[in-house]
Amino acid sequence: MAVFTLGMGLFHGMKQIENIVKRISFKCCCIIFGIGLILLFAPKTVSGIQDIGPYLSQDYETVTGKPNYIGSMGKKWREQTIEINQMELINTRDIAWENRDKTLEIKYLPRTKYVMSIRAVE
Repeated sequence: MAVFTLGMGLFHGMKQIENIVKRISFKCCCIIFGIGLILLFAPKTVSGIQDIGPYLSQDYETVTGKPNYIGSMGKKWREQTIEINQMELINTRDIAWENRDKTLEIKYLPRTKYVMSIRAVE
């Protein structure tokens, strides 16, 4: 969406807008909005692309310990934060209540910190 908006601002003629001031201001708004979206989403996109290799080769990093904090699973946005050994991980699967106080072994992607598997150890 960001690249599309930026491209529209840079390359589209916008001949259907007859007023030249409106045409130029709309092009400037598209360029500014496109650059803003790119800057907003670039860090997550780059780290997600860098995690494709470890995901395909199943080269996950592992952390073991008791979680300091387990956030609640949202209703609309199905993610929760797990803090373990001073590291915040992003989990998309709900952890069973009986496993929340146990020592957990968590495998995650190295750059995005997305959890791939959780196993209770005890």
